[in-house]
Amino acid sequence: ILKIFGTNPKYIVAAFMAVTGFLSAWMSNTATAMLMIPIATAVIVQFHDPKNQKKFAVCIMLSIAYSASIGGMATLIGTPPNAIFASLSESILDVEISFGRWLIMGLPISGISLVIAWLYMIRFGSKVTDITSIVEERGLIQERLSKLGRITKDEKIVAAIFISTAIAWITRGLLWKDFLPVVDDSTIVLIAAITLFLIPSSSS
Repeated sequence: ILKIFGTNPKYIVAAFMAVTGFLSAWMSNTATAMLMIPIATAVIVQFHDPKNQKKFAVCIMLSIAYSASIGGMATLIGTPPNAIFASLSESILDVEISFGRWLIMGLPISGISLVIAWLYMIRFGSKVTDITSIVEERGLIQERLSKLGRITKDEKIVAAIFISTAIAWITRGLLWKDFLPVVDDSTIVLIAAITLFLIPSSSS
């Protein structure tokens, strides 16, 4: 994604926010921020002008923090308060909030909030619109991508199970809940976890 967005600082910030928001929708907000900060640091050091470097560093670090919190609103598993609210809603109000039901409301709110946060950060929070493009940054991303190598068989399996789990979560409340009423969101993730343990690794 960073390679696609290019070397303009404001689009680099947008790329980091998009990636952070997406990851935060599926994993811990804190873990997502910790994962993205080293990558952001590697981009920040490409600035040779101390003034621009500081301005960009403030912008991108705050953007990662904000987008991690915003992305957590998108899905039911994005952050613990979401799951707690869903549990209380079912036990107190007798209203079940499924993964798909939450996604219908949470995803648009999260997406719009990300755009608003990005516009604020690049124009008012720490203005990066007047910083010239980072020529070296594209080469850095290409170098990091080449070090990753080709996608392995194990990575493809994990990705397939993850996507299947997400699809099952999203479609359960919308399509097949009445056909399999005993299956809930926790059952789906348990099946996925057991499947990962049963499939042998291709590595030694």
